[in-house]
Amino acid sequence: MPLEGGHLALDFVNTVGGLRDQPPSPGDELLESYEDLVVWCVRLGVISDGDGGKLESAAARDEKGARRALRRALELRDLLYATFRPLADGAEPPAELLDRLRDADRGALANARLAPAGDAAGSGPHRGDAASSRSAMSWTWPPPLALDDPLRPVTHAAVELLTRGPLEQLKICGNCRWLFLDQSRNHSRRWCSMQECGKQMKQRRFVERRRANRSVRTH
Repeated sequence: MPLEGGHLALDFVNTVGGLRDQPPSPGDELLESYEDLVVWCVRLGVISDGDGGKLESAAARDEKGARRALRRALELRDLLYATFRPLADGAEPPAELLDRLRDADRGALANARLAPAGDAAGSGPHRGDAASSRSAMSWTWPPPLALDDPLRPVTHAAVELLTRGPLEQLKICGNCRWLFLDQSRNHSRRWCSMQECGKQMKQRRFVERRRANRSVRTH
């Protein structure tokens, strides 16, 4: 699964593909099971590999609970996309969505604690951030117990992006629906990935130019 968002919340949003101005199809879904969600969370450092294994075992014992947790993850993803997509398009997200995200963040912080950044006893996207100041504090979460606990750091990461930015770098791919932070030197990035959408769009323009040239010659 490519990680092109440049931020935890955006990489979570990008776990479903599809063209920019069309709804995603079932084949665009990258989180097809609860196990897929766990693998993603481990890869992004939201939870440890050991905690991921425990969650997978718990999900195997509680299949209905695993389906509920996956459904909550997809609902959160829809909320985040509906919040960040307008910002990428130069508009403002609806106030009711911001209220929903605020309420979700309250729940996300219910069992979080503040600890020095990089505290090995914590977990979440800030864990092990060696670049943080020694005096800096960050939110950390205990090892997950409920199947949807890994969604808490993701929820708070989205709120941090909204409140701390850099929203001026937020863009949407020129071809697909993926969102990303443009961290290029001259802020000219247009694609989620040059290897994927950038290459496709260049090939499409090449074909369109050839068609246009043929049309001119035939007339």
